[in-house]
Amino acid sequence: ENLESESIAVCNIPSAAVEETADSTLCHILNLYRRNTWLYQAMREGTRVQSVEQIREVASGAARIRGETLGLIGFGRSGQAVAVRAKAFGFNVIFYDPYLQDGLERSLGVQRVYTLQDLLYQSDCVSLHCNLNEHNHHLINDFTIKQMRQGAFLVNTARGGLVDEKALAQALKEGRIRGAALDVHESEPFRVFCDYGSVGGDGAAGTSGAQRRSLQVT
Repeated sequence: ENLESESIAVCNIPSAAVEETADSTLCHILNLYRRNTWLYQAMREGTRVQSVEQIREVASGAARIRGETLGLIGFGRSGQAVAVRAKAFGFNVIFYDPYLQDGLERSLGVQRVYTLQDLLYQSDCVSLHCNLNEHNHHLINDFTIKQMRQGAFLVNTARGGLVDEKALAQALKEGRIRGAALDVHESEPFRVFCDYGSVGGDGAAGTSGAQRRSLQVT
């Protein structure tokens, strides 16, 4: 209302950075599974990779992707784009979205589950692709983390407030969550709370092409 009174237009461009967000999400997922960041850091430090045993230790957390189950919470534009990419890597893709009509899953060759609990229980990696509102603040919390598979991964390129970061940090330290990749955070500047994942600064949607598309629409 305040903007309207000043004759200032407000535009929402939800599709401008869908592809960029999906690409970044897959990068985070692949990094967690294949431990590229950890291997790169070990190579830079040098002393950690001077023997076969040291290399094996650094890479010991890497996991095979094909046959793993990726669970998507939210199946809008970005969720669907991630699903297409993930299937190409051999993931079994499931999703939970209470607002989406039935039928879309058949066209994309993915499986729909009808409760959040089912998705958390079945997924080896959980990726968030939903909006933030008063009903899903801290959707991922101590209670829901305990419903996830032991040693699962968590990826958030959606909204920082979806994840209770203190609960996540505790789960990572206890080994209940194997690793996490957070591109968005509830508060900024972000303070790294553990060494069990990768963190970013809301860059998943950032490319010059996405910025140009936003400007073209507006």
